Amino acid sequence: MSLAAAEKARLTPDAMALADERQTLTWSQIDPILNRGANGLLAERPPITRIAVYAHNSVETVLAHLIGLHAGVSTVPANFHFTTDELVYILQDSGAKIVFTGPESVATAKAAAEQVGGVKVIAWRSPPTEGVIPWDAWLAASSEAEPPTDMPPQPHLHYTSGTTGRPKGVETPPTMFPRKATVRELFETLKANSAAMGDRSPSMAVSPLYHTGPLGSVRALGGGTSMAIMSRFDAEKVLETIEKFKVKSTLMVPTHFQRLLALPEEVRRKYDVSSMQVLSHTGAACPRDVKRAMIEWFGPVLTEAYGATESGSTGFLVRLATVNHSSGLATAVRSALSRTSLIPCQNEPNTSQGAPCSSITRLGSMVSAGIVPSDTRLWTRNCVAWAGVLVTANASPAASAAADTDTERIA
Repeated sequence: MSLAAAEKARLTPDAMALADERQTLTWSQIDPILNRGANGLLAERPPITRIAVYAHNSVETVLAHLIGLHAGVSTVPANFHFTTDELVYILQDSGAKIVFTGPESVATAKAAAEQVGGVKVIAWRSPPTEGVIPWDAWLAASSEAEPPTDMPPQPHLHYTSGTTGRPKGVETPPTMFPRKATVRELFETLKANSAAMGDRSPSMAVSPLYHTGPLGSVRALGGGTSMAIMSRFDAEKVLETIEKFKVKSTLMVPTHFQRLLALPEEVRRKYDVSSMQVLSHTGAACPRDVKRAMIEWFGPVLTEAYGATESGSTGFLVRLATVNHSSGLATAVRSALSRTSLIPCQNEPNTSQGAPCSSITRLGSMVSAGIVPSDTRLWTRNCVAWAGVLVTANASPAASAAADTDTERIA
């Protein structure tokens, strides 16, 4: 059985593992796909080290990335807006020998592959085309047997925006892609990470997977967190998907928030979003009024992340519902994060009673699992109504000061 689906396929074979607008696959259904795909990549001669995934969001796009993880092959998430010449550069620079694509982008993928030479094109749901291998036929040609798991895993290769010259290739940093000796060890770590983060299943991806943040949902799927993926962002369909699958976690950007808030009130009230437990956002600073409106709508479930493709997330701002700053918060933080330094809140201590939010417990588990560095620092602000906890990994004094100021600004 595949490393991603083996345990789930055994315990909950008919539970949803992966879904998009067209189809829903169970753990028992994705298991043979992952095995066949990994065996197909490992059978390539000469052996390949990288594949490109140049496709719109779909179940197959997720599976292509996850197949690469299983085979110890680095995947290159290519922006599906790339022109032929731009994709040629990515293929040449990365050394990818296979391009996985879908019906929306198969023509560009084929043209770029022909210009580079020596690059296969594998496409799903596309009309028969000379020089293009159908996805289903490619999978069917390989064995369902469990593939080897002793090869070293390879991180994704992301390409930066290219605002100054050509895009630059950047491997997923260790903070987001654990460096392990074997593929088996990687998947064991992904499962441990998912357990440490708490039950966030199912997650939902609303942004293109060529972005670093949303691609993390693929690795979470490898750790056992089921996933719903949207082909494109549509505000009402996001709410519909949350209600349909009882989504517990997702990642958005402030623009997504603004589009959700722009929906008519009667539309927003139609859907039950109470299942959401962790609504992360990144990509840009979130306007105060937008964040406040989202908290009023979804509750204290927002987590704001700061970082970069090259470094991964370096800072998190977590909203907690009710805490006792003078005793409960400090005690919980010091207990859960024994090797951290706590900078006390500059506000007057809150004398109200209340238990620490489960986010504190999750942060402690993240340190134990190695997800958050042991020298994490914590800041708290405005504990009377809300408590903000900012976690920064190895931040410079200047960056820490800026983060502290920003925490005050949006509180």
